[in-house]
Parts: sequence; structure tokens; C-alpha cells
Amino acid sequence: MAKIAVLDDVRSFAQMLAGPLVEAGHETFVETIPVDFERIVRFGPQVIVLGIRRQDRARGRAIEDPERDILGYRAMLEVENYPAFSTIPILILGSGLDEHEIPTRIRYDLFLSLPRDSDLYVPRVEELSRRVKTRRRISGYICPNCGSRLTYSLTPAKDFFCPRCHTVVALIEGEGALVRYPNEKQELLPVERLLPPNMETPAETPPETPRER
Repeated sequence: MAKIAVLDDVRSFAQMLAGPLVEAGHETFVETIPVDFERIVRFGPQVIVLGIRRQDRARGRAIEDPERDILGYRAMLEVENYPAFSTIPILILGSGLDEHEIPTRIRYDLFLSLPRDSDLYVPRVEELSRRVKTRRRISGYICPNCGSRLTYSLTPAKDFFCPRCHTVVALIEGEGALVRYPNEKQELLPVERLLPPNMETPAETPPETPRER
């Protein structure tokens, strides 16, 4: 069983995309805009599915305005602006769209088109859930500059990096966290300043979230 986050602008469409995954025995977490990234991180997805589809107004012509012509574009844009998720395999599921029409800088791993690739949807998600995309992992700490999750690559984790704003953090035992901001300014902060809201201790493995019903 894999843990899969399904994102879209509209909850009913995201739930529809989650349905086949739940039927296959997987645990899903449905999220819509505005995306609560902390909830998703705590769920701990092995794969992120982004659902997008061409609006009726854009059928028979090229995409002119992604925000008006593509439903799901806003959720995709929010993920694009949260690059810590690039450590997790991402599948874009498009309806009425070809891959070359996707206006995104997301480092996604696979694009499938509906209804053409319907039979491939669950098997490909399962394949991605077993893939190691990168050695970097999302940490239990947040960036003191922009609030995004810090990432790390070595265990035990002492050095962290924010892929959104490029802040660098080093944990110094007994002293705190030495932070180097993008403007090269440095300061020493208590580790507590790096903890996500409502968390008293960092968790490299986020607690589970109940299965989407």
C-alpha cells in the first residue's frame, strides 16, 4: 500500500482521481487550493498526483491563458512554488491536454493523458511509489526565511537547504541553528524557531493522516 497525495483546484475532481487508487488499496490524501503544504508533508506521500484538464472554452484551440484555460493550473502553480516537493515523485494527469501544452517548471516524473492512459494510471503510480527520485529528503524543520520545508541528504541530518529561497541552515549541537540567508547575512537561532506550527519536536517521518474517505 502506498501513500498518495492528489491535488487539484476542485475537490470533486481530486476525489474522482483518488477513487481508483483507494480501490487498489492505497491511502490517499486529497488537497485543493489554497494548498496546505504542511498537512501534505505530515501525511508523508510517496507520490503526488496533479490533476489538470482543458476547460470547455479552450477546446479546439491552443492554450492562451493557462489560468483561464486549464482547471488545476492554480494547484500546479502552487506546487511549482514549493520546490521541496521536487524530492517526491510527481505524476501529472491531464484531461484534454497534451504534454507539450503543460505550462510548468515542475520537475515532474510522468505525464498521463485521460482517457487514453486510464489503464496505466494505477500501475504507473505504483511504480513511482517504489522509485527513489533523489537522495534528498524533506526534513522536520521549516525555513526561517520563507517558511518552506528544509531538505537534507545526509543522516544524521545536520545541514539543511531551502530549495525555495536557498537559505542554508547548520545545526550546531548545544548552540542552535546557524542560518545563512540568500543575502549572505548569518545569524544563530534557537532550534525551536525551525519547528513547524503546532509541533514541539522535529519529525523526519511525518505522522500519518487518516485515509481519505
